[in-house]
Amino acid sequence: MQVTFCQYDAEHYAGGPNTRLRRLLPRLKLRGIEPRVLFLTVTGSGPTVRALERAGIECRVTPWITWTEDRIRWILEALRESPPDVFVPHVVTAACYAARWVSAAGIPTVGAMNSDGPLNWALFDEFVAGLPEYRVWGLACVSELLELEARRRAPAEVDVCRIPGGVPLPGRSASPPGEVLRLVYAGRLVEEGKRARDVARALCRAVGEVPGVEAVLYGEGPDQPEIERILERDGQGGVRLGGLVDNDRIQEEMLRAHVFVQLSEYEGLSNALCEAMACGLVPVCLEIRSGTRELVSHGETGLLVEDRGDAFVGAIRRLRNDPQLWQRISQAAREKVARDYTLDAAAGGWVTFLERLAARAGSPDAIRIPRTIRLPPLRPGLACDDTRRPWLVKRGARWLWHRARALRAGGCDS
Repeated sequence: MQVTFCQYDAEHYAGGPNTRLRRLLPRLKLRGIEPRVLFLTVTGSGPTVRALERAGIECRVTPWITWTEDRIRWILEALRESPPDVFVPHVVTAACYAARWVSAAGIPTVGAMNSDGPLNWALFDEFVAGLPEYRVWGLACVSELLELEARRRAPAEVDVCRIPGGVPLPGRSASPPGEVLRLVYAGRLVEEGKRARDVARALCRAVGEVPGVEAVLYGEGPDQPEIERILERDGQGGVRLGGLVDNDRIQEEMLRAHVFVQLSEYEGLSNALCEAMACGLVPVCLEIRSGTRELVSHGETGLLVEDRGDAFVGAIRRLRNDPQLWQRISQAAREKVARDYTLDAAAGGWVTFLERLAARAGSPDAIRIPRTIRLPPLRPGLACDDTRRPWLVKRGARWLWHRARALRAGGCDS
């Protein structure tokens, strides 16, 4: 079975969807699936493209394409050239629109719910609960909450399932804290969703108020300059930036720490949280409705806090002063991931889902690419990823097309 995914890539980008692809696709290949990926790139081949090519995964790459309509056409041309048995547009808006013509050819299409954030729900509203011709055949959700909510809102014909992203389980676990309790954050340095500036302030306060605590933030993002100012002003030398660490090396860094900090506004099922728990780090997380609760049971596999202030500092102080509590939670966190969130479990879930969807398909037709790509009105929640060709540009292109047609027909006076 050939399965084609679509994703973005850029240098210095290590987001959750890319991390999952890097880990999942080689496992699918071992199980008899033939995966390939269509990449829309910003800076040429990025780390995900290079990692997958090293693993023997076929990647087709294009430099950045400005307009959504042109992205759709590039995707459809690539798929028509080598039609898959299943197409996974993932969370690429243009690919989700392209899935309309892929589905029309009788090829199953699969969307993804990776987060409880506004972009993912806008994709859901457009391509799961929206116009019938744009609906995907199936939807893979990373967490129990997303699956339940999607099942409640999805039309009956859309097959909704839960497939958590699996993570590697290192051969060893983090060592118990000694003189220093090390806290770590790993993720994008961005305020929206991750609340990275608030995380930096919380870490500074914990280091300042709890003796024997230090912290590091791994990642890059648009809020990095402001975070640097926060650390310089309030970090007291005990909080630092660790830079961007490649997916293949992040657990090596985590194994040097003791506590993983996640104070996000929303999540799906955080890769970084799973990775940290697999290393035996004790998670201290803000209590939110998203996938955190699926992984973290308060006092058992981590600590949940009500705010980024007093409650967070209190949780860090509790772990600093109670080594036995840290040891017990550390072991339980690692066992939780080993039991339910391995790479093999994720690959097995995907194989079952893909085979189920492929069984619904008959003999596919050729993928037809429309001469003019007309799309539904722009949905505001997708505006960050859906750059439509301006009306005047469209009008000019139509005029040039008709002009060229007239010239070929000999109907021009000049």
